[in-house]
Amino acid sequence: MPRITSKQITRIIVIGLSTSTLMGCSSSNTGGSLFTIEGTSSLATGDWNDVNAAVQAAAQHREMIVETESQPNPKTLQFSLLTVRSEPVTVTVTRTSAPDPSARLSQEGPIAMNIEVKVGRFGDSRRERELIDDIRSRLGDLVGPFTTKPLPESWGGWGG
Repeated sequence: MPRITSKQITRIIVIGLSTSTLMGCSSSNTGGSLFTIEGTSSLATGDWNDVNAAVQAAAQHREMIVETESQPNPKTLQFSLLTVRSEPVTVTVTRTSAPDPSARLSQEGPIAMNIEVKVGRFGDSRRERELIDDIRSRLGDLVGPFTTKPLPESWGGWGG
């Protein structure tokens, strides 16, 4: 039985490390990365002007706070949230159609939109799905001009 020397073991390790490094570099050139985890996304229908309220309510239900919100363009709203464990959460809501300049937002009616959520630095698909479901549910509760509906009792609510 042939014996493996320490020099041969070193060569095998060097070749293995070189190969894995090259594979990592080539995968990052394709647009993907070994260390980037994408969030979870889903389509929803609702009033564009109710997105902020829906995200606020869903965040409160999932024990998160909204730190910042921005609108980088007329079709996108972005929210930065923080969990009770100080994990970062990003919520991006994108309209599938441009706003109709001839209609006021409150009279535009329900539109299709994409909700994308990433919880934590490496993602957590279960909590991302729960937050998306809560946002979608709240958007459904608020559809229509001047529509209000209390938060579901199971959500607790402020002061409850």
